[in-house]
Amino acid sequence: MPLAAGAFDLVAADGCMIHFSFPMGQREFLTALRRVLAPGGLAIVRAFVTPEAPETAAVVAAELRTGRIGSVHALKWRLAMSLQSSPEVGVRLADVFDAYERLGPLPPSSPLVLASARSPAPRSRPTAARAAPTPSPPSRASGASSAHTLSSGRSTSPSTSWASACPTLVLEAT
Repeated sequence: MPLAAGAFDLVAADGCMIHFSFPMGQREFLTALRRVLAPGGLAIVRAFVTPEAPETAAVVAAELRTGRIGSVHALKWRLAMSLQSSPEVGVRLADVFDAYERLGPLPPSSPLVLASARSPAPRSRPTAARAAPTPSPPSRASGASSAHTLSSGRSTSPSTSWASACPTLVLEAT
């Protein structure tokens, strides 16, 4: 990061760590984050992590059909994580798009169908997105070990239906 050392008291990062390779790219990102934090500064990082008990794409599809997935964001990350064999390998976005297309039509009562009726979003796969970087969400334990790049930290989970997969790390620089 071309920023001065100690320049910030607070840094917020929302889900960006998946764009860095695991584990080295994520550690390098956190090291750079630490460098730009002033002593006592905080970094608040929402991370995407794989569930403790891996789920299959079929389980995700069943959850979707019964209305237990209420946002397209939760759907895309659950599909990605169900397809990923390891955080070091990640998953191709093309594979996530293909799994999404295989879901077929959603039930009319699905929260996603109801939400799209209010705000239509095309169910297509843009060519540019297929070539996008591979997401690499680690397990919660692996991500926590990377987080110790900063001197101290704690992990909290928001109170949402999918909170265990999106813990928020609060890291303090000393």
